Amino acid sequence: MNLYERIEQLCKNQGLSINKMCEKAGIRSSILYDIKSGKKQGVSRATAEKIANALRISVDELYGEKEKTPDTKV
Repeated sequence: MNLYERIEQLCKNQGLSINKMCEKAGIRSSILYDIKSGKKQGVSRATAEKIANALRISVDELYGEKEKTPDTKV
């Protein structure tokens, strides 16, 4: 599961759309759609923290058990 799919699943689990979660996180939805399309491989640590906060989870949970928490970019 890639980062976009993980975020999408976490949003679904909480009854949020990707766009609504981005609004709550204060980030542009285009960031996630760039990941989905393969234009980007990951997000900055600051963006990961915003997403995790919007989903009320830790950054570690955002990346799942097998994923590494990003230092700057993933």
